[in-house]
Amino acid sequence: MSSERGFTLIEAVIFIVIVGIAVTGMLLMFSKSAENSHSPLIRQKAIAVASAYMDEILGKRWDENTPLGGGCVITGAGNCSSNWITATSYAIGNIVVPTSSNGHKYRVLVAGVSGGSEPAWPTDGSSLTDGTVTWEDLGDHTATSNCGASPSNCGPDGENRSTYDDLDDFNGLTDNPPQYPDSAAADGDSPMPGYNGFNIQVSVTAQVWQGVPANDVRRIVVTVTTPMSENFELTAYRLNL
Repeated sequence: MSSERGFTLIEAVIFIVIVGIAVTGMLLMFSKSAENSHSPLIRQKAIAVASAYMDEILGKRWDENTPLGGGCVITGAGNCSSNWITATSYAIGNIVVPTSSNGHKYRVLVAGVSGGSEPAWPTDGSSLTDGTVTWEDLGDHTATSNCGASPSNCGPDGENRSTYDDLDDFNGLTDNPPQYPDSAAADGDSPMPGYNGFNIQVSVTAQVWQGVPANDVRRIVVTVTTPMSENFELTAYRLNL
């Protein structure tokens, strides 16, 4: 005759305790997963808005006097172009600056050889003959920003967001929520939809980089703080070229 044996009360209690612990752990894991399920989306939005700001900034000129299409402006760090040299052959399109800078650049209109002494350089946009070379005055190419090597001086020159035209204008910009330039708005910008709780801070400073003097370098940092208090930072450098 076979005997049948079931669970004892102690075994049943132990089983219930073990199952309870396992279920509690699984519920905690599920709760944590559900709590953080929105994190990747928020981080992607943070990176997207940081990139949008950086693209906008990098699309501006290095300085207000930077020629359209790019080109160097004259700063305290250098003249960006070769100094004029006596008795030298110049081709059409060559650009020089006077040996004693007057803030203007001069381009060759007619090729030839420069004279034995430096000419009196005009500053009214006219041309001049120097030996057999004809030069045209390209105008004042002195950097107009007062940023220089002092980060605290960088900032807008009286414009609003929709009329920012050079990198320095963005220094110190803080938006909460993020904004996009809007010429129809009184203050030049409007809130980006879907970004409530995000904060943007922009820093544009003069800084030595790879041996290039601070006067000719701008370091741009865009920092995004998410509603979860996470910070995301994009950094770029622009040179006076």
